[in-house]
Amino acid sequence: MAGIDRLISTTLSQVIKKKLNSDDLKDLERKLFLEHGMSIKLSIEHFHKFDETLQKKKKKI
Repeated sequence: MAGIDRLISTTLSQVIKKKLNSDDLKDLERKLFLEHGMSIKLSIEHFHKFDETLQKKKKKI
């Protein structure tokens, strides 16, 4: 199952990086790293951490 998780996380992280503007992407990457020590790709494998960071970002807007 780990191979499927890696494939999905790689593909999804590429899609996210294409869809976000550079400032939002840098902010998301920074927050993920500071709060969880993870990249976008790794945080997608641990989706609750990715989702938690996105929810915090939405509350600030």
